[in-house]
Amino acid sequence: MWKKIKDLFAAKTDSLEANASEINQSSAVVSLAAEEEAEDSGPNLSTLIRTHLAPVLRADGFTGSGRSFRKNHTDWLFVLSLETSRAGNAFALHVGIQPKFAPDTLGKPVDAKKLKVQLCEFRRRISSTTKDQWWEFEANEESMTTALQAAAKVYVEYMRPLVHAVCGEPSVFAQISLQDFSVKAMGFEGFATDEGRLALATARYLVLHGEPEKARAFANHGLQHVGISVGLQRDFEDLLQLLDQKPGHDSMEQ
Repeated sequence: MWKKIKDLFAAKTDSLEANASEINQSSAVVSLAAEEEAEDSGPNLSTLIRTHLAPVLRADGFTGSGRSFRKNHTDWLFVLSLETSRAGNAFALHVGIQPKFAPDTLGKPVDAKKLKVQLCEFRRRISSTTKDQWWEFEANEESMTTALQAAAKVYVEYMRPLVHAVCGEPSVFAQISLQDFSVKAMGFEGFATDEGRLALATARYLVLHGEPEKARAFANHGLQHVGISVGLQRDFEDLLQLLDQKPGHDSMEQ
């Protein structure tokens, strides 16, 4: 049974239905190479990141350099990138949270070294509100430093608690009760997700950690919030079918 459940987690989903608009947003962002080319004179934003943002991220277990960082937890992968506007005078911090026990939004197995924010199950631009936040700066070191320090402060106040909650022992995914469950209660308000997709991640997490009955309850709850997503409904039904199977000879195969 457990082997089949692991195989299910690697199966392709229709996450593109819910996330196509978010992926298309990436076309409006200047590529990292283009951004760095634009910095061939004057203060270098990437250099200032090392001083004013990277240490804050490293304190939470992120690794990386330049404008891309990631945190590779046992069950979760966090990907954080600094995006610059087309005008080159503002940036945002785009973060993705991907369960490593589930496929990415293209239905592919997670590659911890290559996964981009746009393909993570949960994504948002870090903000002090539920809306995207951009920090403007002028082409001088003082202005860039002020913007980076302000962004780091917002990360510490509004994103760090979620990083700790997801990766904690126990994780918020283990602690949450069905009665208290909601996108807001889980700390995912503002992310590109809904109650159905978050319920699926929670159910899968609970199966992975040996709580099949609680997982079944979340899967049944999620079925009530699938909307028009046929693929999401199928994911829940397949998971419930496997949970309902009686343990057999191969139920404990790894």
